[in-house]
Amino acid sequence: MDSWASWMVAQDLLGTLDGAGSNIFLSKKNYDPADPKSSKLKLGPIWDTDSSFQRAGQWATSHGMVYFYFSQLFQNRAFVEAYVAAYNRVRPQVMPYVEAVTDSLLTHQGAAIDQSRQLTFAAEPYYTYETLADNVSVVRDWFTERLAWMDEAVPQLLSDLDTAIGEVETTHTAAPVAAQVYSTDGVLLLTLQADEAAQLLRQGTASLPLPGGVYLIKVLHAHGPAKCLKWVKTK
Repeated sequence: MDSWASWMVAQDLLGTLDGAGSNIFLSKKNYDPADPKSSKLKLGPIWDTDSSFQRAGQWATSHGMVYFYFSQLFQNRAFVEAYVAAYNRVRPQVMPYVEAVTDSLLTHQGAAIDQSRQLTFAAEPYYTYETLADNVSVVRDWFTERLAWMDEAVPQLLSDLDTAIGEVETTHTAAPVAAQVYSTDGVLLLTLQADEAAQLLRQGTASLPLPGGVYLIKVLHAHGPAKCLKWVKTK
């Protein structure tokens, strides 16, 4: 779990657009074909980060992809706690590392990089010419602003697990005749009859005999279903 949490923290720090396809590495240590579940999948290393610095004020794209693992993992308290711990662990190291790397580039390769770009720009003037100092300024500004944003957004992840992400709303005022409760992958888990459905609307998901998690609830009325509701059931 720690490798998955750390991988996602890295994507979020970089604000990547990419990160849920052929550019992902999964590994397994001590794989036993006779017992394939005896060891766990590890995620990493980080690769293909040319889409970084694109998601200001938002999580990395892979953070919420519904067709990849992370949208489900962020509904799992143990994973969210591992993510928060990974962020807190790496947080103090980010700016010192960024400053050290960019200072080294400016000192040791800055003149050569700028001279190379001048030659490229002279030969191909349609390229936008930027100095390495310009790039360093952009990168440092990104991480300064990104850390400030994540310092607020990361703790909120745990709070969100305890707060409903959808309020009970229906398109009908009549009492429900039934309600259907589905998992997020579309499996019907419960069918509630009239009294149980009415209790659900009064009391919320606390009345459901289900563990904590995210559920889709379709409330049925005599003249058709209401819209489907997305609900978090807290512990």
